[in-house]
Amino acid sequence: MKKAICILLMLTILCMLFVACSASDNPEEEVSEDEQQEGVDSASERKEEATGETKINFITWRAEDADVLKEMIAMFEAENPDIKVNLEITSSDMTEYYTILKSRLVSNEGADVFHCHAGPYLDQLVKAGYCKDLTDTGLADLYEPEFLEIDVIDDKLYGLLQTYNSFAIFYNLKIFDELGLQKPTSYADVVNAAKVSADAGYMPIAAGFAEAWTTSMLYEQMMANYVPDDPMVFRKLETGEAKLTDEPYVTMMTDLATMVEDGLFQKNAMGTKYDASLSLFAMGEASMLITGTWSVGGLKEMDETLEFGLFSMPGVNVPAVGIISPSQSICVNAKSANDEAAMKFTEYLSSIDAGTFYCEQTKQAPTVKGVTVASPELSEVSKLMEGDTVMLADSYVQDPRMVSIMDEVSALILGGEDVKTSLEEGQRQIDALIAENQDEQTN
Repeated sequence: MKKAICILLMLTILCMLFVACSASDNPEEEVSEDEQQEGVDSASERKEEATGETKINFITWRAEDADVLKEMIAMFEAENPDIKVNLEITSSDMTEYYTILKSRLVSNEGADVFHCHAGPYLDQLVKAGYCKDLTDTGLADLYEPEFLEIDVIDDKLYGLLQTYNSFAIFYNLKIFDELGLQKPTSYADVVNAAKVSADAGYMPIAAGFAEAWTTSMLYEQMMANYVPDDPMVFRKLETGEAKLTDEPYVTMMTDLATMVEDGLFQKNAMGTKYDASLSLFAMGEASMLITGTWSVGGLKEMDETLEFGLFSMPGVNVPAVGIISPSQSICVNAKSANDEAAMKFTEYLSSIDAGTFYCEQTKQAPTVKGVTVASPELSEVSKLMEGDTVMLADSYVQDPRMVSIMDEVSALILGGEDVKTSLEEGQRQIDALIAENQDEQTN
């Protein structure tokens, strides 16, 4: 019996020695995945400390500018080897983009510098404390003063408008010449151009109304045409000072229905996505296109031989005015752990060299002082601004849900729904939104 016990003890000791040796030969098997990741993170941090590099994150939705932004970042890093910029392009869908951006800002990860729209989106982020006050940083001195106001909230500057655009109807110069058409200057001219184009086998105005936001290019233009002296025409709906079922809103929105009745847009415009509408125009299937001047660069990429002119869409009974549509504003995370590097990158984006390069490559109009871009396409954009101009009305709205309501109402009307019924439904939604916001303020 004692002999058996001794044998068992010896076997146990041998097994323990074998396990110990195995663990010694394969130390990684004894480390959990979390511990391994901590080791990787620590090594990465040690490497960053050793190289003296500061990493910042730049987040945007502008996928169409990806190559340009990457080149700009490379130039910045060459001048600032101690700073590395990670470019993250998320979604071009604005709801998705701002959901992702807010999650980054809440966690304080992945958004040291970011693009934001002036208006309700910026207003929300400022109220939440995520945007750095740039008032006394000296950056404002680098921009033309007329483009700063749009990013001012409570007398403080929270963003820097990188470029500006305008809504426009693009027209194919070759097709217009072929059909003996001139640049439209009145609504009757637009109707005639659409009819002549359709009779010749071309689509009239290519539109991507399957995406509701594209309808804003019409109703915003009508607001500007009918009340050019009232930039708060949209904001008044949000505050309850005016109702969508009152004038001048009824006339503005009725114009949209009239445009459909007059055959200004291609068949199935409500089923056509925005990118598809650009392709229809670039391929010469449509004589005209409703979009914004931000599309200039993209259209030339589709066909570098494409020649086009631009005009602002007139109302049925009123002339057109030019709209200054703010593009993206540059903002800095107020809680960034890398504030100095983030500010240095923002200063670079605001420089004449960076501004010139960006505008030349993207064909957008500059806002930085001293930036001049010689481009036939941008000269067409400048012509839109030669007459009366107004700032985009939704820039003064504070709740992005208000913009969504207007987009949906416009889509209903352009889709053939009754104007009166659509406006009444829109007003019900606006009333509910106002009540909800009042409850939140009370609580």
